[in-house]
Amino acid sequence: MDGHRHSYLTRLALDGDSAVRAPAGRSVTMTVDGTAATVTSGTTHTGAITLTVA
Repeated sequence: MDGHRHSYLTRLALDGDSAVRAPAGRSVTMTVDGTAATVTSGTTHTGAITLTVA
C-alpha cells in the first residue's frame, strides 16, 4: 500500500453547502475517469471517481 486512503465512486453530488475535506495536515485529490478534477460545492461528477487522502 502507498499509505494513502482511497475511495472509489461512480457518482458524487455535492450541494452548495457541502465540502470534502481531509484531516488536518493532509490533502484530498480527485480524479474522474483518470483525469484530475476539482472538488467543488454545487457540482455532480459521474464516472470512475477516485478520492485520495494523502
